[in-house]
Amino acid sequence: METTIKQKLIDLGIALSHELGVAVSGGVDSMVLLRCLYNMKIPVTVYHMEHGIRGAESINDMAFVRAQCEKLNVECVTKSVDVPKLAKEKGVSIETAARSARYEFLDEAQEAHIATAHHMDDMAETVIMNLTRGSGMSGLCGIPERRGKYIRPMLGVSRDEIERYARDNDIEYVTDSTNDDTVHTRNYIRKEIIPRLRQINDGAVANMARSAGLLREDEAVLDDMAKEVDCIEVCDNGVHIDIALFNAQAAAIQKRILRLAIGCKYDMVDVENVHIDNVLRLVQTGKSGKSIDLKYGLFATFVYGKLIIGKQNNKMYNYSLVSLPENGGWRLAGVEFEGAIVKGPMPSDFEKGTEYFDFGAIEHCAMRRRAQGDYIVPLGMSGKKRLSDYLSDRKVPRYKRDDLIVMARGSEVFWVVGVGVSESSKIDEGSMVYKIKYWES
Repeated sequence: METTIKQKLIDLGIALSHELGVAVSGGVDSMVLLRCLYNMKIPVTVYHMEHGIRGAESINDMAFVRAQCEKLNVECVTKSVDVPKLAKEKGVSIETAARSARYEFLDEAQEAHIATAHHMDDMAETVIMNLTRGSGMSGLCGIPERRGKYIRPMLGVSRDEIERYARDNDIEYVTDSTNDDTVHTRNYIRKEIIPRLRQINDGAVANMARSAGLLREDEAVLDDMAKEVDCIEVCDNGVHIDIALFNAQAAAIQKRILRLAIGCKYDMVDVENVHIDNVLRLVQTGKSGKSIDLKYGLFATFVYGKLIIGKQNNKMYNYSLVSLPENGGWRLAGVEFEGAIVKGPMPSDFEKGTEYFDFGAIEHCAMRRRAQGDYIVPLGMSGKKRLSDYLSDRKVPRYKRDDLIVMARGSEVFWVVGVGVSESSKIDEGSMVYKIKYWES
């Protein structure tokens, strides 16, 4: 066991003399990993999170881990989190909230690497779970040996080997009572599915782990090919993908480009295949301006030769009247405004982020988002135009339009912030001039 773990650490390029963080739950898997690293004289710091799910039982588990670390003279860092409360606040499952909280805790660790006790059976369970969800190749690759700072040196070791090592070496551990609850998908796979697969083939778990390894090799090559296309540009408003370069690739590469694009901006790698396929269909239509909703509040739109993937904003329309002060500021939707009556001659050149208005014309206006029925009299024209048509004429992409702030009275728009002002707000001779500066906060 120790030889297997030591060789895997060497394969992963981990210096055995450097301190290693270890995630320890107190269960047999993590206690065996801790003992092996201790016997190998690798300096470690233990990290344990109490999830607040099992009441006194989980409190006792934390005390057990602390006591074991004290026996080994190993530093132990612990944290208690009310996972049920967290799950309710975020509207996610207990399992998802627990995983998120656990990695948030481990991310704070100072060590360059954190070892977790995932093993071969965990790998097989993950592959089966992802297969039933209709996952693509990335999901069938199972658990990676390394992701960022996290390493899994026990993926080549089975649960039977771990339990045998614990018996032979008198290693104490605790048992999580929720592991027997087959309501949870992973527990059901462990308790019901894996034993039946072993009836078909004793080596089912090892074979699935081996297949996942082969798929990881293929996946790595395809990912490298996707990166070499170099068609992704990360921008403030999202990720832009050059359509010409994108369309020149095979479908398998296109899908990986989309996953890479989403992952590099939004740190998400588990977007479902159905959403990736929907984006591909969007591109195939070739309709500029069309948008679709994706997972996690993302959207995709095809506009002006680029595929744009961005984060949707809540469409909160503010119709509250903004009283324009003679000198003063206000804030709306992440934009700071500062208004003042202008005294003296008008400047010949307007600085960026500044507009001038006839104060009498814009009295009693509201600063808000655009709304149905809005219209504007474009500067230099006499007739009114629907605001949507005006924005189209000004080549404002559709995905940006709902985020625009307008100054309006009723349905008449006098100013679209960052786009243009109306003829109605033009300064008449002898009128009081009002200056507005604006910037993103």
